Amino acid sequence: MNQKETLPVSGDTRVKIIAPEVKEAILLGGQMEERALTRIRFYPDGTCDRMRVEIIRNQARRVIPIDPLTCAPLPPENAK
Repeated sequence: MNQKETLPVSGDTRVKIIAPEVKEAILLGGQMEERALTRIRFYPDGTCDRMRVEIIRNQARRVIPIDPLTCAPLPPENAK
């Protein structure tokens, strides 16, 4: 069953689902453009495709990685 949902957009806030982080990338023209994923899958066993959520609000960008085993946000790398 395919279900389509739209992400909320409110004023200066933009939300985008983007691909997982790429450790080794080559920049062309000094910029890396991260494109939105066209599809994500959630599986019956509770797992999901690897992804990140990008939130831009008032010119501040925050990227939250999603754990593919639990579909929950991962803590920041510098969290203790």
